[in-house]
Amino acid sequence: MEEQAKYKHGGYRPGAGRPSNPNKAPGRFTFRCPDSEYEKIQQAAAIEKKSINRYLIDAALERRKHAPKKTP
Repeated sequence: MEEQAKYKHGGYRPGAGRPSNPNKAPGRFTFRCPDSEYEKIQQAAAIEKKSINRYLIDAALERRKHAPKKTP
C-alpha cells in the first residue's frame, strides 16, 4: 500500500502538483455586474482619479471597516 502524501498541494512525488506560493502574491478579487453598473463605476473612478481596480479595492476596504464584527 502506498504512503499518504506528505505534501500540501497534491501528488506523491516531491515537486508534483501545484507549486506553493513562496512570494505570497496577492489573491484575485473578482465580481460581476451589469454593463450599466460598470459604467457608473468607471465614472466614479474617473472622478476620484483612480484606476477602476484601485477604486474597487478602496471601496471594498472601506466597507469592511464599517462591517459589524463577527462573533466566534
